[in-house]
Amino acid sequence: MDNHFLPRPDRASAVKVDLGIAVQAAQGTLAAANYLKNAGIAFPVALRVLTRPQRRRYVG
Repeated sequence: MDNHFLPRPDRASAVKVDLGIAVQAAQGTLAAANYLKNAGIAFPVALRVLTRPQRRRYVG
């Protein structure tokens, strides 16, 4: 099942990912990738979020 339209069930991760998206907009992809890595977000999630915005889960 393609669940990218479902809200992230883990609120703490959702907050970190949302901040990573904000960092990307303000400081670029490298800064956002470093933030997400240091925040403990799994690499596949960070990669999807930063490189495929159309596949992001919506805040819910």
